[in-house]
Amino acid sequence: MHNAGFNARGLDATYELRPTTPESLAGLRAELAARRWAGLNITTPLKTLLTGDATLSPNARRAGAVNTLIRTAAGYGGELTDVEGVVNPLHAHGYAGGGNALLLGAGGAARAAALALESLGCRLHIAARRVEQAAALAGSLGLPAATTVLSLGDADALEVEGPRRDLAG
Repeated sequence: MHNAGFNARGLDATYELRPTTPESLAGLRAELAARRWAGLNITTPLKTLLTGDATLSPNARRAGAVNTLIRTAAGYGGELTDVEGVVNPLHAHGYAGGGNALLLGAGGAARAAALALESLGCRLHIAARRVEQAAALAGSLGLPAATTVLSLGDADALEVEGPRRDLAG
């Protein structure tokens, strides 16, 4: 898809897979220092490990994660486009924001989803298998004190919170 887009626009660029593990990260960092790449997509578990290699956007800084690096005159810029990946489809379906939102899970994708829902003015309810994981997510992102953290295993708590939710995701 990316290469077809580059070709259609007449760009001298290719989109390639560059397998990297935490153990082989030094090689990628050397390539970044040599400015080999115009840009990169980053996947877990590297999203949090490459934040020190770029000038971070506000969302990336706050989440402590990047999914895109873009070469700039000064090095690389780090973005977390996953936030827009949540906001844009909601807007496309007519959701203007506000109300209550239930976020299921507190893993890597939840960081961007929580920032997206907060940016939409939602009162956030985070339910995870372990309530301490939900609390850690809320704390690490500096979410408002009104954020509710719940255990997915606590059906009573989910039932009490349930009728007040306007958006589930």
